[in-house]
Amino acid sequence: MSVVAIAIIVLLLSFAGIVTILVRKASLLTSIDVATIPAERESKVKDKIIRERMERQLFSVRSYLALALKPLGRFGKILTHRRKRLHDWLLDLREAHKKKAVVGGAYVQEEGNEKIHMIEALLDEADDCFEDEKYESAEKKFIEVISYDAHNVDAYVGLSDVYRAMREWQQAKEVLRHAAKLLQDSQDQQEPGEALGSHTQEFALVMNDLYEVHTQLHEYSEALECVKQAVELDKNNPKYLSAQVDAYIMLRQKLRAERALEQLRVANPENQKLPEIEKRIADLRY
Repeated sequence: MSVVAIAIIVLLLSFAGIVTILVRKASLLTSIDVATIPAERESKVKDKIIRERMERQLFSVRSYLALALKPLGRFGKILTHRRKRLHDWLLDLREAHKKKAVVGGAYVQEEGNEKIHMIEALLDEADDCFEDEKYESAEKKFIEVISYDAHNVDAYVGLSDVYRAMREWQQAKEVLRHAAKLLQDSQDQQEPGEALGSHTQEFALVMNDLYEVHTQLHEYSEALECVKQAVELDKNNPKYLSAQVDAYIMLRQKLRAERALEQLRVANPENQKLPEIEKRIADLRY
């Protein structure tokens, strides 16, 4: 056997031995449990403790919630039962009221009278507040009356007085316009030839109030139209006639102002302001 052949055999045997050693080492590495390493084992134990503690806390919270919600469940059942009893009681009460209302309409009359008395009391309280210059309180009470009776002209007029006292002219104008519309609608519903009575006087008062508000807003043409309606309804009222003269003066309508002054003179010859009004008209320039 040559030397070369012997060398090759030795080399092969050596390689085979190295492979055998590597295979053994590999099997040993794979058989090692990382959990047996101190650091790794400590980490796993720590994670386990934390997980178990969280589970215990979660269980405790669930237990507390169950205990806390148990009375609420009983309370909910009680509340449901009481709500049903209240509902039944209200139904019985409504049925009783219906039966009472049918008998001669007595109940309806009682309810109507109670509402009227309440509104009258509120109007008195609002007037007292207005006299004491407690304007915000008066405003609330007048509005409360309107919430009960949307057609109560006295409440609208009282509310306009509050806004005029507070110099809130735009609000006063809107309220007075609504009051005038209510009165106009009431007049339109009257039979032909029927006396207009107090509604006419009230409408004239509202129109005169509107005249004053338009004047404050420098809306002189609108002011004139309002006072002309007041004069038409109450031709001999010195207050309305004087306001009409003022409106013509503000609009610089000299001839109409002179004619209106003559109406005022006839209606109220003792008026001490007549000379002053004459001078104002004379000073007008076209």
